Amino acid sequence: MRLCPVFPHCIGVWMALLVASGGAVSLTKDIGNNELCLDMSDPYYFSAGDYYSLGAGPIPVQNATGERAIYKELLVHGLRPNCLALEAGTEPLPLMGVAVRSFAPTWYARARMGENNLIKSITESVDFKEPWSLSAFVGHSVSFKTGDGSIQGHGNSGLLCTYGYYQIKDNTLVPDHWGEFEIKLKVDKSDSARCLATSYRVGSRLHSNPDILDGFYISLYRNRTDFFEKGFSLIKNTSAHLRCDFSYRPLRTLSVLLEAGKKYPFRIKNHSYALGLSLGVSWNVYNPYTGELAAGFKPNTLAPVINPLLTF
Repeated sequence: MRLCPVFPHCIGVWMALLVASGGAVSLTKDIGNNELCLDMSDPYYFSAGDYYSLGAGPIPVQNATGERAIYKELLVHGLRPNCLALEAGTEPLPLMGVAVRSFAPTWYARARMGENNLIKSITESVDFKEPWSLSAFVGHSVSFKTGDGSIQGHGNSGLLCTYGYYQIKDNTLVPDHWGEFEIKLKVDKSDSARCLATSYRVGSRLHSNPDILDGFYISLYRNRTDFFEKGFSLIKNTSAHLRCDFSYRPLRTLSVLLEAGKKYPFRIKNHSYALGLSLGVSWNVYNPYTGELAAGFKPNTLAPVINPLLTF
């Protein structure tokens, strides 16, 4: 079965759908004091969820627009839960990497770059190494809304618990019941002029598969898009990601990821978009796997990370 064009064609179809839909792949709907959310804008993670207000009224609206004011609101009230959010997610691009390796092994083998593989570098995100997940968030949440009541995003601080089955390793599915627990501060806010996505997390992931080490991590992520910014800037239209992973037994550093990206805004049919690329490197210090899964790992090696960026 010859599927060599699958990967680039799927990426092209995904981008064409975004342009044709006018960006209508991120939807939020108020139903009483709850908010239903659907997000299909990130090729690494599609999600559908519901924000349940734990109070008598709806989730409060954050009127201040500055980042400092948003962080202050989330940190000051972080221990006052007002929201329960339930979410189901799937990861298209990581699953695409699994499909390419499964159904087009010859083409997958041709994508090798020395000790690394280009398809793995693009499709296997360090934050999304599973095919699907179910999660529950309890904490403080605020909504960002326009004057007509349209929701522009959320800010959250609190505890997130996630469960899934299977882990993706080298674009293959590994049987594993896993659970993740993290304390996070996250902001997703978008309007016609700017999109801001930040995520600061400390978490732990536990595995049922004895060949995968339990561990914890620290992750700092920031992604900003300014649609009407034309000049070069080190802050605007940029992304940055730092993540460090550690094992419990023994206690040691497993990997360090450093990534930076740049986007360039453009307009199509009165809609604003930003297209770019994020490049980085993962320093793989120790093997996070044991037993049969440990085969082929070389300690203290560098692996490239390549992530496409598209904002609308």
